[in-house]
Amino acid sequence: MKRMTDIQPSTIPGMAECNIRIERTKPDIVDEIKNVLKKILDYCLCCLTCGCYPVRNPSCSASGEEYHMVLLDTEKEAVRSLLQYLDEEDGEQVLMEEHIRALHILAFSDNTELHQSAALYYIEISKKLKYPLTTSLTKPLLALLRSRNTSVHKVATLAVSNFCLNGPDCNKDTLITCGVLDALIKLLGSPSVEVQCNTCGCITSLATNDKYKHLIVKKNGVKPLLHLLKSDDQRVHRNAAGAVLNLTHQQSNHEELVKSGVIPALVEVLHTTDHVVQYYSAASLSNIAVIDKHRTMIVAVGHFDVIKQLIKLLSSKSEKVRCQACSALRNIASDSDNQQLIVQFGALSPLHQIISSGSQDTLSTAVACLRNLSIHKNNEYVILKEEVLESLCKVLTSGTNPEAQEHAAGTMHNLAVGDYRGVLVSENCVEALMFVVLDIESNMALLQEALSALAVLSEEEEVKYKLIEAQDGKFIYRLVCLASLASHPKVQYNSAGTLGQLVLVEIPSSIKKDNKQGIVLYIDSFLKAEDTDFVHMALWTLVQLLKDEMFLNAFQEQGIEPIVAKLEAAESEGCITELANYALTRLRGLDYSTSSSDD
Repeated sequence: MKRMTDIQPSTIPGMAECNIRIERTKPDIVDEIKNVLKKILDYCLCCLTCGCYPVRNPSCSASGEEYHMVLLDTEKEAVRSLLQYLDEEDGEQVLMEEHIRALHILAFSDNTELHQSAALYYIEISKKLKYPLTTSLTKPLLALLRSRNTSVHKVATLAVSNFCLNGPDCNKDTLITCGVLDALIKLLGSPSVEVQCNTCGCITSLATNDKYKHLIVKKNGVKPLLHLLKSDDQRVHRNAAGAVLNLTHQQSNHEELVKSGVIPALVEVLHTTDHVVQYYSAASLSNIAVIDKHRTMIVAVGHFDVIKQLIKLLSSKSEKVRCQACSALRNIASDSDNQQLIVQFGALSPLHQIISSGSQDTLSTAVACLRNLSIHKNNEYVILKEEVLESLCKVLTSGTNPEAQEHAAGTMHNLAVGDYRGVLVSENCVEALMFVVLDIESNMALLQEALSALAVLSEEEEVKYKLIEAQDGKFIYRLVCLASLASHPKVQYNSAGTLGQLVLVEIPSSIKKDNKQGIVLYIDSFLKAEDTDFVHMALWTLVQLLKDEMFLNAFQEQGIEPIVAKLEAAESEGCITELANYALTRLRGLDYSTSSSDD
Protein backbone atom coordinates (compact mmCIF):
# COMPACT_ATOMS: atom_id res chain seq x y z
CA MET A 1 0.00 0.00 0.00
CA LYS A 2 1.35 3.38 -0.96
CA ARG A 3 1.88 5.88 1.79
CA MET A 4 1.99 9.63 2.00
CA THR A 5 3.59 11.99 4.44
CA ASP A 6 1.50 13.19 7.34
CA ILE A 7 -0.18 16.52 6.65
CA GLN A 8 2.08 19.14 8.14
CA PRO A 9 0.90 22.60 9.17
CA SER A 10 3.59 25.24 9.23
CA THR A 11 3.52 25.09 12.97
CA ILE A 12 5.89 27.69 14.29
CA PRO A 13 5.29 28.50 17.94
CA GLY A 14 7.17 31.77 18.26
CA MET A 15 7.71 34.76 16.05
CA ALA A 16 11.46 34.17 15.82
CA GLU A 17 10.83 30.67 14.47
CA CYS A 18 8.07 31.93 12.21
CA ASN A 19 10.36 34.62 10.79
CA ILE A 20 7.61 37.19 11.17
CA ARG A 21 9.17 40.61 11.21
CA ILE A 22 6.81 43.26 12.56
CA GLU A 23 6.96 46.50 10.62
CA ARG A 24 6.68 49.57 12.85
CA THR A 25 7.04 53.34 12.82
CA LYS A 26 10.03 54.59 14.82
CA PRO A 27 9.68 58.18 16.09
CA ASP A 28 12.48 59.93 17.99
CA ILE A 29 10.71 59.27 21.26
CA VAL A 30 12.73 61.01 23.98
CA ASP A 31 13.14 64.29 22.15
CA GLU A 32 9.50 64.28 21.10
CA ILE A 33 8.35 63.64 24.67
CA LYS A 34 10.52 66.42 26.02
CA ASN A 35 9.35 68.86 23.36
CA VAL A 36 5.69 68.17 24.08
CA LEU A 37 6.12 68.35 27.85
CA LYS A 38 8.22 71.53 27.66
CA LYS A 39 5.63 73.17 25.44
CA ILE A 40 3.03 72.34 28.04
CA LEU A 41 5.19 73.76 30.85
CA ASP A 42 5.85 76.87 28.79
CA TYR A 43 2.16 77.37 28.40
CA CYS A 44 1.58 76.86 32.14
CA LEU A 45 4.21 79.47 33.02
CA CYS A 46 2.82 81.82 30.39
CA CYS A 47 -0.60 81.58 31.99
CA LEU A 48 0.76 82.02 35.53
CA THR A 49 2.79 85.17 34.61
CA CYS A 50 0.04 86.74 32.52
CA GLY A 51 2.17 86.43 29.41
CA CYS A 52 5.36 87.95 30.88
CA TYR A 53 7.35 84.67 30.73
CA PRO A 54 9.53 84.53 27.59
CA VAL A 55 8.27 81.33 25.90
CA ARG A 56 10.39 79.32 23.48
CA ASN A 57 7.50 78.86 21.06
CA PRO A 58 5.21 81.78 20.18
CA SER A 59 2.33 79.43 19.55
CA CYS A 60 2.35 78.67 23.29
CA SER A 61 1.41 82.24 24.19
CA ALA A 62 -1.55 82.93 26.42
CA SER A 63 -3.53 84.01 23.43
CA GLY A 64 -2.56 80.95 21.34
CA GLU A 65 -5.12 78.33 20.37
CA GLU A 66 -2.88 75.24 20.75
CA TYR A 67 -4.46 74.44 24.11
CA HIS A 68 -8.12 74.78 24.66
CA MET A 69 -8.19 74.87 28.45
CA VAL A 70 -6.03 75.84 31.36
CA LEU A 71 -4.20 72.91 32.93
CA LEU A 72 -5.28 71.79 36.37
CA ASP A 73 -2.75 71.89 39.19
CA THR A 74 -2.61 68.09 39.24
CA GLU A 75 -1.88 68.03 35.52
CA LYS A 76 0.90 70.60 35.89
CA GLU A 77 2.48 68.51 38.64
CA ALA A 78 2.19 65.38 36.53
CA VAL A 79 3.95 67.09 33.65
CA ARG A 80 6.78 68.25 35.93
CA SER A 81 7.14 64.73 37.41
CA LEU A 82 7.44 63.05 34.02
CA LEU A 83 9.77 65.71 32.63
CA GLN A 84 12.06 65.35 35.64
CA TYR A 85 12.10 61.58 35.11
CA LEU A 86 13.10 62.00 31.47
CA ASP A 87 15.80 64.55 32.26
CA GLU A 88 17.58 62.08 34.52
CA GLU A 89 20.58 60.70 32.65
CA ASP A 90 20.75 57.51 34.70
CA GLY A 91 19.67 54.66 32.44
CA GLU A 92 18.28 52.72 35.44
CA GLN A 93 15.54 55.15 36.40
CA VAL A 94 12.98 53.56 38.68
CA LEU A 95 9.33 53.92 37.74
CA MET A 96 7.80 55.19 40.97
CA GLU A 97 4.18 55.22 42.06
CA GLU A 98 4.15 58.98 41.53
CA HIS A 99 5.04 58.48 37.89
CA ILE A 100 2.18 56.00 37.43
CA ARG A 101 -0.19 58.51 39.10
CA ALA A 102 1.11 61.17 36.73
CA LEU A 103 0.32 58.88 33.76
CA HIS A 104 -3.20 58.36 35.07
CA ILE A 105 -3.69 62.11 35.35
CA LEU A 106 -2.46 62.82 31.83
CA ALA A 107 -4.19 59.86 30.16
CA PHE A 108 -7.58 60.60 31.72
CA SER A 109 -7.42 64.36 31.24
CA ASP A 110 -9.48 66.23 28.66
CA ASN A 111 -6.37 67.63 26.99
CA THR A 112 -5.24 65.89 23.83
CA GLU A 113 -1.69 67.24 24.18
CA LEU A 114 -1.45 65.59 27.56
CA HIS A 115 -2.66 62.34 26.00
CA GLN A 116 0.09 62.58 23.42
CA SER A 117 2.74 63.26 26.04
CA ALA A 118 1.56 60.28 28.10
CA ALA A 119 1.63 58.02 25.04
CA LEU A 120 5.16 59.12 24.19
CA TYR A 121 6.18 58.52 27.75
CA TYR A 122 4.86 54.94 27.48
CA ILE A 123 7.31 54.34 24.64
CA GLU A 124 10.20 55.03 26.99
CA ILE A 125 8.68 52.87 29.72
CA SER A 126 8.14 49.98 27.29
CA LYS A 127 11.84 49.99 26.42
CA LYS A 128 13.18 50.33 29.96
CA LEU A 129 10.75 48.47 32.19
CA LYS A 130 12.60 45.68 34.02
CA TYR A 131 9.59 43.97 35.60
CA PRO A 132 6.23 42.69 34.29
CA LEU A 133 3.55 45.13 33.23
CA THR A 134 1.02 45.83 36.01
CA THR A 135 -2.68 46.54 35.82
CA SER A 136 -2.23 50.05 37.24
CA LEU A 137 0.32 50.83 34.55
CA THR A 138 -1.84 49.33 31.79
CA LYS A 139 -5.10 51.19 32.49
CA PRO A 140 -3.82 54.62 31.36
CA LEU A 141 -2.45 52.97 28.21
CA LEU A 142 -5.89 51.50 27.49
CA ALA A 143 -7.39 54.99 27.89
CA LEU A 144 -4.92 56.28 25.31
CA LEU A 145 -5.89 53.53 22.87
CA ARG A 146 -9.49 54.71 23.26
CA SER A 147 -8.55 58.32 22.62
CA ARG A 148 -10.13 60.16 19.71
CA ASN A 149 -6.77 61.42 18.52
CA THR A 150 -4.96 59.55 15.74
CA SER A 151 -1.53 60.80 16.83
CA VAL A 152 -2.13 59.33 20.27
CA HIS A 153 -3.20 56.01 18.71
CA LYS A 154 -0.01 55.90 16.64
CA VAL A 155 2.26 56.16 19.67
CA ALA A 156 0.13 54.12 22.10
CA THR A 157 -0.05 51.13 19.72
CA LEU A 158 3.71 51.27 19.31
CA ALA A 159 4.06 51.11 23.11
CA VAL A 160 1.77 48.06 23.24
CA SER A 161 3.90 46.38 20.59
CA ASN A 162 7.02 47.05 22.66
CA PHE A 163 5.45 45.58 25.81
CA CYS A 164 4.58 42.41 23.84
CA LEU A 165 7.92 42.02 22.12
CA ASN A 166 10.40 43.21 24.73
CA GLY A 167 8.78 42.14 27.98
CA PRO A 168 7.90 38.78 29.53
CA ASP A 169 4.98 36.74 28.20
CA CYS A 170 2.87 37.72 31.19
CA ASN A 171 2.73 41.23 29.73
CA LYS A 172 0.34 39.83 27.11
CA ASP A 173 -1.86 38.40 29.87
CA THR A 174 -2.06 41.78 31.59
CA LEU A 175 -2.84 43.60 28.35
CA ILE A 176 -5.62 41.13 27.50
CA THR A 177 -7.07 41.18 31.03
CA CYS A 178 -7.30 44.97 30.95
CA GLY A 179 -9.23 44.95 27.65
CA VAL A 180 -6.50 46.09 25.28
CA LEU A 181 -7.47 43.53 22.60
CA ASP A 182 -10.93 45.07 22.05
CA ALA A 183 -9.35 48.49 21.61
CA LEU A 184 -6.78 47.14 19.18
CA ILE A 185 -9.37 45.38 17.02
CA LYS A 186 -11.31 48.62 16.81
CA LEU A 187 -8.15 50.49 15.77
CA LEU A 188 -7.63 48.07 12.86
CA GLY A 189 -10.27 50.21 11.19
CA SER A 190 -8.31 53.45 11.71
CA PRO A 191 -7.88 55.65 8.63
CA SER A 192 -4.23 56.20 9.60
CA VAL A 193 -1.72 53.94 7.86
CA GLU A 194 0.66 54.32 10.82
CA VAL A 195 -2.01 53.18 13.26
CA GLN A 196 -2.97 50.27 11.01
CA CYS A 197 0.67 49.23 10.77
CA ASN A 198 1.30 49.33 14.52
CA THR A 199 -2.02 47.74 15.44
CA CYS A 200 -1.51 44.80 13.06
CA GLY A 201 1.89 44.36 14.66
CA CYS A 202 0.28 44.22 18.10
CA ILE A 203 -2.25 41.61 16.94
CA THR A 204 0.57 39.59 15.39
CA SER A 205 2.48 39.63 18.68
CA LEU A 206 -0.55 38.64 20.76
CA ALA A 207 -1.34 35.85 18.27
CA THR A 208 1.91 34.07 19.13
CA ASN A 209 0.17 32.99 22.35
CA ASP A 210 -2.13 30.00 21.87
CA LYS A 211 -4.56 31.33 24.47
CA TYR A 212 -5.23 34.45 22.44
CA LYS A 213 -5.35 33.08 18.90
CA HIS A 214 -8.93 31.94 19.40
CA LEU A 215 -9.85 35.06 21.37
CA ILE A 216 -8.80 37.30 18.46
CA VAL A 217 -11.00 35.27 16.12
CA LYS A 218 -13.89 35.22 18.61
CA LYS A 219 -13.77 39.01 18.96
CA ASN A 220 -14.15 39.44 15.18
CA GLY A 221 -10.56 40.42 14.55
CA VAL A 222 -10.26 38.44 11.29
CA LYS A 223 -12.32 40.53 8.84
CA PRO A 224 -10.50 43.81 9.52
CA LEU A 225 -7.19 41.96 9.13
CA LEU A 226 -8.34 40.55 5.78
CA HIS A 227 -9.35 44.06 4.73
CA LEU A 228 -5.86 45.31 5.57
CA LEU A 229 -4.36 42.50 3.50
CA LYS A 230 -5.38 44.65 0.52
CA SER A 231 -3.55 47.73 1.81
CA ASP A 232 -1.27 49.59 -0.60
CA ASP A 233 1.15 50.22 2.25
CA GLN A 234 3.80 47.50 2.36
CA ARG A 235 4.17 47.64 6.16
CA VAL A 236 0.44 47.22 6.76
CA HIS A 237 0.28 44.51 4.09
CA ARG A 238 3.05 42.51 5.75
CA ASN A 239 1.82 42.90 9.32
CA ALA A 240 -1.72 41.88 8.40
CA ALA A 241 -0.42 38.79 6.57
CA GLY A 242 1.79 37.93 9.56
CA ALA A 243 -1.16 38.23 11.95
CA VAL A 244 -3.30 35.93 9.78
CA LEU A 245 -0.46 33.39 9.63
CA ASN A 246 -0.20 33.25 13.41
CA LEU A 247 -3.96 32.76 13.70
CA THR A 248 -3.82 29.80 11.28
CA HIS A 249 -1.37 27.96 13.53
CA GLN A 250 -4.33 26.93 15.71
CA GLN A 251 -6.43 24.34 13.90
CA SER A 252 -9.53 25.10 15.98
CA ASN A 253 -9.55 28.53 14.35
CA HIS A 254 -9.70 27.26 10.81
CA GLU A 255 -13.47 26.95 10.48
CA GLU A 256 -14.07 30.54 11.62
CA LEU A 257 -11.21 31.82 9.49
CA VAL A 258 -12.67 30.13 6.42
CA LYS A 259 -16.15 31.51 7.16
CA SER A 260 -14.61 34.98 7.38
CA GLY A 261 -13.24 34.63 3.83
CA VAL A 262 -9.60 33.89 4.55
CA ILE A 263 -9.09 31.48 1.63
CA PRO A 264 -9.86 33.83 -1.32
CA ALA A 265 -8.04 36.65 0.48
CA LEU A 266 -4.89 34.55 0.88
CA VAL A 267 -5.04 33.22 -2.67
CA GLU A 268 -5.28 36.81 -3.91
CA VAL A 269 -2.25 38.06 -1.96
CA LEU A 270 -0.30 34.95 -2.95
CA HIS A 271 0.08 36.74 -6.30
CA THR A 272 1.80 39.78 -4.79
CA THR A 273 5.39 40.50 -5.76
CA ASP A 274 6.39 40.98 -2.11
CA HIS A 275 8.38 37.91 -1.03
CA VAL A 276 7.48 38.45 2.63
CA VAL A 277 3.73 38.40 1.93
CA GLN A 278 4.13 35.45 -0.44
CA TYR A 279 5.85 33.57 2.37
CA TYR A 280 3.16 34.40 4.95
CA SER A 281 0.25 33.61 2.63
CA ALA A 282 1.74 30.31 1.39
CA ALA A 283 2.39 29.25 4.99
CA SER A 284 -1.17 30.20 5.97
CA LEU A 285 -2.65 28.20 3.09
CA SER A 286 -0.45 25.27 4.08
CA ASN A 287 -1.90 25.38 7.59
CA ILE A 288 -5.50 25.64 6.40
CA ALA A 289 -4.97 22.76 3.95
CA VAL A 290 -4.69 20.40 6.93
CA ILE A 291 -8.47 19.82 6.77
CA ASP A 292 -9.73 17.98 3.67
CA LYS A 293 -12.78 20.14 2.96
CA HIS A 294 -10.64 23.26 3.20
CA ARG A 295 -8.20 21.78 0.69
CA THR A 296 -11.08 21.40 -1.71
CA MET A 297 -12.07 25.04 -1.20
CA ILE A 298 -8.48 26.25 -1.68
CA VAL A 299 -8.09 24.39 -4.97
CA ALA A 300 -11.52 25.54 -6.20
CA VAL A 301 -10.61 29.24 -6.00
CA GLY A 302 -9.90 30.54 -9.50
CA HIS A 303 -10.06 27.13 -11.20
CA PHE A 304 -6.87 25.64 -9.73
CA ASP A 305 -5.26 29.07 -9.67
CA VAL A 306 -3.65 28.40 -6.28
CA ILE A 307 -1.87 25.27 -7.52
CA LYS A 308 -0.47 27.12 -10.53
CA GLN A 309 0.74 30.03 -8.41
CA LEU A 310 2.34 27.78 -5.79
CA ILE A 311 4.17 25.92 -8.55
CA LYS A 312 5.38 29.28 -9.86
CA LEU A 313 6.66 30.15 -6.39
CA LEU A 314 8.77 26.97 -6.37
CA SER A 315 11.16 28.97 -8.55
CA SER A 316 11.11 32.08 -6.34
CA LYS A 317 14.39 33.84 -5.57
CA SER A 318 13.45 33.63 -1.88
CA GLU A 319 14.39 30.38 -0.14
CA LYS A 320 11.65 30.91 2.46
CA VAL A 321 9.00 31.31 -0.24
CA ARG A 322 10.15 28.15 -2.04
CA CYS A 323 10.01 26.23 1.24
CA GLN A 324 6.45 27.32 2.06
CA ALA A 325 5.28 26.71 -1.51
CA CYS A 326 6.57 23.13 -1.17
CA SER A 327 4.79 22.78 2.17
CA ALA A 328 1.47 24.04 0.80
CA LEU A 329 1.66 21.78 -2.27
CA ARG A 330 2.60 18.85 -0.04
CA ASN A 331 -0.57 19.27 2.01
CA ILE A 332 -2.75 19.93 -1.03
CA ALA A 333 -1.29 16.72 -2.53
CA SER A 334 -2.88 14.73 0.28
CA ASP A 335 -5.86 14.32 -2.09
CA SER A 336 -5.59 11.95 -5.06
CA ASP A 337 -7.03 14.33 -7.67
CA ASN A 338 -4.67 17.09 -6.62
CA GLN A 339 -1.66 14.78 -6.89
CA GLN A 340 -2.26 14.37 -10.59
CA LEU A 341 -3.11 18.05 -11.15
CA ILE A 342 0.07 19.26 -9.48
CA VAL A 343 2.16 17.07 -11.77
CA GLN A 344 0.15 18.06 -14.86
CA PHE A 345 0.70 21.75 -14.10
CA GLY A 346 4.47 21.27 -14.09
CA ALA A 347 5.60 20.91 -10.47
CA LEU A 348 8.16 18.13 -11.00
CA SER A 349 10.90 20.13 -12.68
CA PRO A 350 11.13 22.90 -10.04
CA LEU A 351 10.78 20.31 -7.27
CA HIS A 352 13.65 18.35 -8.77
CA GLN A 353 15.71 21.53 -8.91
CA ILE A 354 15.09 22.17 -5.21
CA ILE A 355 15.94 18.58 -4.32
CA SER A 356 19.18 18.87 -6.27
CA SER A 357 20.33 22.19 -4.85
CA GLY A 358 18.00 23.52 -2.15
CA SER A 359 18.80 24.27 1.49
CA GLN A 360 18.33 21.55 4.08
CA ASP A 361 14.95 22.79 5.34
CA THR A 362 13.55 23.27 1.85
CA LEU A 363 14.99 19.94 0.76
CA SER A 364 12.96 18.06 3.37
CA THR A 365 9.72 19.75 2.36
CA ALA A 366 10.36 19.29 -1.36
CA VAL A 367 11.04 15.55 -1.00
CA ALA A 368 7.96 15.22 1.22
CA CYS A 369 5.90 16.88 -1.52
CA LEU A 370 7.35 14.53 -4.14
CA ARG A 371 6.53 11.60 -1.89
CA ASN A 372 2.84 12.53 -1.86
CA LEU A 373 2.85 13.04 -5.64
CA SER A 374 4.37 9.57 -6.10
CA ILE A 375 1.25 7.96 -4.61
CA HIS A 376 -0.82 8.46 -7.75
CA LYS A 377 -0.31 5.65 -10.23
CA ASN A 378 -0.53 8.01 -13.21
CA ASN A 379 2.38 10.04 -11.84
CA GLU A 380 4.85 7.13 -11.63
CA TYR A 381 6.14 7.26 -15.20
CA VAL A 382 6.35 11.07 -15.26
CA ILE A 383 8.36 11.12 -12.03
CA LEU A 384 10.79 8.49 -13.33
CA LYS A 385 11.08 10.35 -16.62
CA GLU A 386 12.15 13.43 -14.65
CA GLU A 387 15.20 11.33 -13.60
CA VAL A 388 14.71 12.23 -9.98
CA LEU A 389 15.92 8.86 -8.65
CA GLU A 390 19.57 9.82 -8.87
CA SER A 391 18.90 12.87 -6.70
CA LEU A 392 16.93 10.80 -4.19
CA CYS A 393 19.82 8.35 -3.93
CA LYS A 394 22.17 11.25 -3.17
CA VAL A 395 19.79 12.44 -0.46
CA LEU A 396 19.78 8.96 1.08
CA THR A 397 23.53 8.51 1.03
CA SER A 398 24.43 12.04 2.16
CA GLY A 399 23.51 11.22 5.75
CA THR A 400 23.05 14.91 6.56
CA ASN A 401 19.27 15.30 6.60
CA PRO A 402 17.34 12.42 8.28
CA GLU A 403 13.94 13.96 7.51
CA ALA A 404 14.74 14.32 3.81
CA GLN A 405 16.21 10.80 3.81
CA GLU A 406 13.02 9.46 5.36
CA HIS A 407 10.86 11.03 2.66
CA ALA A 408 13.24 9.89 -0.10
CA ALA A 409 12.91 6.31 1.13
CA GLY A 410 9.14 6.74 1.35
CA THR A 411 9.06 7.97 -2.25
CA MET A 412 11.03 4.91 -3.36
CA HIS A 413 8.59 2.69 -1.49
CA ASN A 414 5.64 4.29 -3.30
CA LEU A 415 7.31 3.83 -6.68
CA ALA A 416 8.36 0.26 -5.85
CA VAL A 417 4.74 -0.70 -5.25
CA GLY A 418 3.96 0.39 -8.82
CA ASP A 419 4.86 -0.96 -12.22
CA TYR A 420 8.44 0.30 -12.56
CA ARG A 421 10.27 -1.66 -9.87
CA GLY A 422 12.99 -2.63 -12.32
CA VAL A 423 13.85 1.03 -12.94
CA LEU A 424 14.53 1.54 -9.23
CA VAL A 425 16.81 -1.48 -9.20
CA SER A 426 18.77 -0.29 -12.23
CA GLU A 427 19.15 3.22 -10.77
CA ASN A 428 20.98 1.97 -7.65
CA CYS A 429 18.08 2.61 -5.27
CA VAL A 430 18.70 -0.74 -3.57
CA GLU A 431 22.29 0.24 -2.77
CA ALA A 432 21.19 3.62 -1.41
CA LEU A 433 18.57 2.01 0.82
CA MET A 434 21.09 -0.54 2.08
CA PHE A 435 23.43 2.32 2.96
CA VAL A 436 20.75 3.75 5.23
CA VAL A 437 20.05 0.41 6.91
CA LEU A 438 23.73 -0.27 7.55
CA ASP A 439 24.35 3.24 8.90
CA ILE A 440 24.23 3.00 12.71
CA GLU A 441 23.34 6.72 12.84
CA SER A 442 20.02 6.15 11.06
CA ASN A 443 17.05 6.80 13.33
CA MET A 444 14.06 4.47 13.65
CA ALA A 445 11.72 6.54 11.46
CA LEU A 446 14.25 6.49 8.63
CA LEU A 447 14.97 2.77 9.08
CA GLN A 448 11.25 2.05 8.94
CA GLU A 449 10.88 3.74 5.55
CA ALA A 450 14.06 2.28 4.07
CA LEU A 451 13.21 -1.25 5.19
CA SER A 452 9.65 -0.87 3.95
CA ALA A 453 10.97 -0.02 0.49
CA LEU A 454 13.48 -2.89 0.58
CA ALA A 455 10.80 -5.37 1.65
CA VAL A 456 8.93 -4.57 -1.58
CA LEU A 457 12.00 -4.45 -3.81
CA SER A 458 13.30 -7.74 -2.41
CA GLU A 459 10.48 -9.54 -4.18
CA GLU A 460 12.72 -9.29 -7.25
CA GLU A 461 15.18 -12.17 -7.64
CA GLU A 462 18.01 -9.83 -8.58
CA VAL A 463 17.50 -7.82 -5.41
CA LYS A 464 17.47 -10.90 -3.19
CA TYR A 465 20.99 -11.80 -4.29
CA LYS A 466 22.16 -8.19 -4.00
CA LEU A 467 21.08 -8.14 -0.36
CA ILE A 468 22.53 -11.54 0.47
CA GLU A 469 25.91 -10.77 -1.04
CA ALA A 470 26.15 -7.22 0.32
CA GLN A 471 29.35 -6.78 2.36
CA ASP A 472 29.89 -10.54 2.75
CA GLY A 473 26.63 -11.10 4.62
CA LYS A 474 26.81 -8.04 6.87
CA PHE A 475 23.50 -6.77 5.55
CA ILE A 476 21.68 -9.98 6.54
CA TYR A 477 23.30 -9.75 9.97
CA ARG A 478 21.98 -6.19 10.28
CA LEU A 479 18.48 -7.32 9.32
CA VAL A 480 18.56 -10.11 11.90
CA CYS A 481 19.70 -7.71 14.62
CA LEU A 482 16.93 -5.23 13.79
CA ALA A 483 14.28 -7.95 13.66
CA SER A 484 15.43 -9.25 17.05
CA LEU A 485 16.37 -6.12 18.96
CA ALA A 486 14.94 -2.96 17.38
CA SER A 487 12.81 -0.86 19.70
CA HIS A 488 10.40 0.11 16.94
CA PRO A 489 7.84 -2.60 16.00
CA LYS A 490 7.59 -1.53 12.36
CA VAL A 491 11.35 -1.67 11.98
CA GLN A 492 11.28 -5.20 13.38
CA TYR A 493 8.42 -6.19 11.10
CA ASN A 494 9.94 -4.75 7.91
CA SER A 495 13.32 -6.33 8.71
CA ALA A 496 11.61 -9.67 9.15
CA GLY A 497 9.65 -9.13 5.94
CA THR A 498 12.84 -8.61 3.96
CA LEU A 499 14.43 -11.67 5.58
CA GLY A 500 11.34 -13.64 4.66
CA GLN A 501 11.98 -12.84 1.01
CA LEU A 502 15.66 -13.75 1.24
CA VAL A 503 15.07 -17.25 2.64
CA LEU A 504 13.23 -18.12 -0.56
CA VAL A 505 16.58 -18.41 -2.34
CA GLU A 506 19.81 -20.22 -1.51
CA ILE A 507 21.80 -18.45 1.16
CA PRO A 508 25.47 -19.40 1.56
CA SER A 509 25.96 -21.83 4.46
CA SER A 510 28.49 -19.56 6.18
CA ILE A 511 25.96 -16.70 6.31
CA LYS A 512 23.23 -19.06 7.54
CA LYS A 513 25.50 -20.37 10.27
CA ASP A 514 26.54 -16.89 11.43
CA ASN A 515 22.90 -15.76 11.72
CA LYS A 516 21.23 -18.98 12.83
CA GLN A 517 20.81 -18.06 16.50
CA GLY A 518 19.52 -14.56 15.79
CA ILE A 519 16.97 -15.85 13.31
CA VAL A 520 15.72 -18.47 15.76
CA LEU A 521 15.34 -15.84 18.46
CA TYR A 522 13.34 -13.36 16.39
CA ILE A 523 11.08 -16.11 15.00
CA ASP A 524 10.44 -17.30 18.58
CA SER A 525 9.64 -13.74 19.67
CA PHE A 526 7.33 -13.04 16.74
CA LEU A 527 5.38 -16.26 17.35
CA LYS A 528 4.59 -15.02 20.87
CA ALA A 529 3.50 -11.56 19.71
CA GLU A 530 -0.06 -10.27 20.24
CA ASP A 531 -0.11 -8.76 16.76
CA THR A 532 -1.36 -11.40 14.30
CA ASP A 533 0.65 -9.79 11.49
CA PHE A 534 3.83 -10.61 13.40
CA VAL A 535 2.62 -14.15 14.03
CA HIS A 536 1.75 -14.66 10.38
CA MET A 537 5.13 -13.28 9.26
CA ALA A 538 6.98 -15.61 11.67
CA LEU A 539 5.03 -18.72 10.63
CA TRP A 540 5.44 -18.00 6.92
CA THR A 541 9.22 -17.54 7.34
CA LEU A 542 9.44 -20.56 9.66
CA VAL A 543 7.82 -22.79 7.04
CA GLN A 544 10.52 -21.76 4.53
CA LEU A 545 13.37 -22.19 7.04
CA LEU A 546 12.28 -25.66 8.13
CA LYS A 547 13.12 -26.95 4.65
CA ASP A 548 16.76 -26.52 5.71
CA GLU A 549 18.07 -29.28 7.99
CA MET A 550 20.28 -26.84 9.90
CA PHE A 551 17.34 -24.63 10.83
CA LEU A 552 15.09 -27.63 11.47
CA ASN A 553 17.54 -28.87 14.09
CA ALA A 554 17.96 -25.37 15.52
CA PHE A 555 14.21 -24.84 16.01
CA GLN A 556 13.77 -28.31 17.48
CA GLU A 557 16.51 -27.56 19.98
CA GLN A 558 14.84 -24.25 20.78
CA GLY A 559 11.70 -26.16 21.76
CA ILE A 560 9.47 -24.10 19.52
CA GLU A 561 6.99 -26.92 18.83
CA PRO A 562 4.64 -26.19 21.81
CA ILE A 563 4.30 -22.56 20.74
CA VAL A 564 3.37 -23.58 17.18
CA ALA A 565 0.99 -26.24 18.47
CA LYS A 566 -0.78 -23.64 20.59
CA LEU A 567 -1.23 -21.43 17.52
CA GLU A 568 -2.64 -24.34 15.53
CA ALA A 569 -5.13 -25.16 18.28
CA ALA A 570 -6.26 -21.57 18.73
CA GLU A 571 -9.21 -20.26 16.73
CA SER A 572 -7.07 -17.92 14.66
CA GLU A 573 -7.22 -16.78 11.05
CA GLY A 574 -7.30 -19.69 8.64
CA CYS A 575 -3.91 -18.89 7.13
CA ILE A 576 -2.26 -18.88 10.58
CA THR A 577 -3.77 -22.27 11.45
CA GLU A 578 -2.71 -23.71 8.10
CA LEU A 579 0.86 -22.41 8.35
CA ALA A 580 1.12 -23.69 11.94
CA ASN A 581 0.00 -27.11 10.76
CA TYR A 582 2.70 -27.17 8.05
CA ALA A 583 5.36 -26.13 10.57
CA LEU A 584 4.28 -28.75 13.12
CA THR A 585 4.37 -31.48 10.53
CA ARG A 586 7.99 -30.73 9.74
CA LEU A 587 9.05 -30.15 13.39
CA ARG A 588 7.69 -33.61 14.21
CA GLY A 589 9.84 -35.18 11.49
CA LEU A 590 7.03 -35.75 9.02
CA ASP A 591 6.97 -34.67 5.38
CA TYR A 592 4.58 -32.18 3.83
CA SER A 593 3.84 -30.82 0.41
CA THR A 594 6.35 -28.22 -0.60
CA SER A 595 4.00 -26.69 -3.09
CA SER A 596 1.28 -26.05 -0.53
CA SER A 597 3.72 -24.59 1.98
CA ASP A 598 4.87 -22.08 -0.61
CA ASP A 599 1.41 -20.56 -0.98
